[in-house]
Amino acid sequence: MAGLADNVKETASAPGTNTTFNLGGATAPFVTFASVFANGSTPYFFMMDATQWEAGEATLTHGSPNTLSRTTVLSNSVGTTAKLNFSGTTTVDR
Repeated sequence: MAGLADNVKETASAPGTNTTFNLGGATAPFVTFASVFANGSTPYFFMMDATQWEAGEATLTHGSPNTLSRTTVLSNSVGTTAKLNFSGTTTVDR
């Protein structure tokens, strides 16, 4: 079952259309996915940049760095369930 948590928000640098991408850490007052969710858990995510967004379910892997794997895209700003191409810095929250 996918998880939700409050105040989780991190950055990711150019995740592209990759299924797995590195999380860049949180800035105050936000917290990281890894501080709230267990390794291997499946949190919901909402990723966006200046022009597009994507929402879905991911698998979190604790490490250096922590990673998210987009397992299911539920919706996005172009009306599909495809992984979008994020080329710049994005924010990823739950």
